[in-house]
Amino acid sequence: FFKESAEFLIKQQAKFYRAEKSRPLPGGLETFSFEAEVAKERVYLHYYTLRQGTQGATLTARILPADLATAQRDVEAMAKSLQLRGVK
Repeated sequence: FFKESAEFLIKQQAKFYRAEKSRPLPGGLETFSFEAEVAKERVYLHYYTLRQGTQGATLTARILPADLATAQRDVEAMAKSLQLRGVK
């Protein structure tokens, strides 16, 4: 998913400043991120993926530099709270 996301951003003519490749987190989560300029705006893009059996979910956050410290902590807390449930 890291590669697909990077390719999409390249097609959007994003300018990359930093990329953090996929790394595992506790609870089955994986995360990766980009610091880039997209549509003339510098942003931090954080991705969290969760796989549980045959189910999966992706949480993506687009964070502005001024909000990075607080928003990054909040988004990670949300990602860690994700729980997939079977179809009822």
